[in-house]
Amino acid sequence: MAIANHTVLTRPPLLRGGPPSGARAVPAYPERG
Repeated sequence: MAIANHTVLTRPPLLRGGPPSGARAVPAYPERG
């Protein structure tokens, strides 16, 4: 799922109001779930 990983870089967690760690916010994204 390289595409899903790349999406995290394009979508900063700031928009979702999550933690600054984008890598940790991966499972929180709807695209991953």
